[in-house]
Amino acid sequence: MVLSAVVFGAGFGTAYPVFSAYVLQQVTAERRGAAFGAMLAAFDTGIATGSTTLGWVIEQVGYPSAFGIAAATTALALPYFIVADRRIRRTPRAGAAAASRR
Repeated sequence: MVLSAVVFGAGFGTAYPVFSAYVLQQVTAERRGAAFGAMLAAFDTGIATGSTTLGWVIEQVGYPSAFGIAAATTALALPYFIVADRRIRRTPRAGAAAASRR
């Protein structure tokens, strides 16, 4: 349990600040508050829906399968992020398009 807590703490303590910095670098200074608020709302929504959904999964198929599903979902998050990030970077930003029209 202690090792699990250390691994979780190290992962969360590293991933959250890195993700926050990444998100805030992608927006202009005047939109950082909105971006950070949206990020916190998404995080809270994920915690609420994830725990509720996994509670239902545990009732249906048990703890081992629920932990397997959580692990698979987590493992798929990084490849999904990389693909989505590349697609977004290829799409011109609305703000940049508006600024170039001025």
